[in-house]
Parts: sequence; structure tokens; C-alpha cells
Amino acid sequence: MGVFAALIVWGAIPFVTITVYAALAQVPQELLEAAAIDGARPWAIFREVTLPLLKPIFVILTSLSIIWDFQVFQQIWVMLDARPASDYYTMAIYAFHQSFQISEYGLGAAIAVVMVAFMFVATLVYLRQMLRTGEVH
Repeated sequence: MGVFAALIVWGAIPFVTITVYAALAQVPQELLEAAAIDGARPWAIFREVTLPLLKPIFVILTSLSIIWDFQVFQQIWVMLDARPASDYYTMAIYAFHQSFQISEYGLGAAIAVVMVAFMFVATLVYLRQMLRTGEVH
């Protein structure tokens, strides 16, 4: 599972990096300078000024990552040649296995409904945070 986790993280790094870099570029320099003039050290400036300004971005990135991680199917499916052992089951692979490989359509549908419920909650958190930051009107 470590290889799959590394693969998924590797695929997400560009988006997360560019988003955090863009957020850091939007931090007003006046706030950082004012904190430095008040005698704050660099770590305190980051912890007390920069980090609170980046909190909405981190919440959005975390919500999106959770939503995207529910889609982990094809990486495992392809790397294990469409025959993953039960040790490698994610919810998506387990639902597929139950539905189409052993014809337990009801159980597969129930798993899919639970996945949709989890993703709905993650989406609500994401939308709530976007409304707080004023990105959606």
C-alpha cells in the first residue's frame, strides 16, 4: 500500500504546491512587515500571521484531497493487473468486486451509497469553506 500511497501523493503534489504557492503570494507584505517591526521573529510571523491567512486554503485542499482519494481505483487496478488481493481493497475496488465479480449487486450498491454519503459530507465542508472565504456568491 505504501507504493500506492506514494503514487497518489505524487499525483497530487503539483496541484497542492501551486495552490499553496499562489496563496503565499497573496499574503499582504504590509502585515508581515508590521509584525517584523513589532519584534516578531520569523517563526512567530509565520505561525501568527501567515498560517491563519492560509487556513482556508488548507481546508479547501484537504477537502479536495479527500474527495479525490475516494476515486482511487484505477491506480491499484492497473498496477495489480486487475486482480488485487483483498489486502489492497479500497472502497471503490471493494464495491466493484462485490457488484461485478461475485454478483452481489445489493452489497455493491450499498457500498456505493456509503461512498456517496462520505463524498457529500466532504463536499459540504468544501462548499462551506468556499462560502466563508467569499469565493461563491
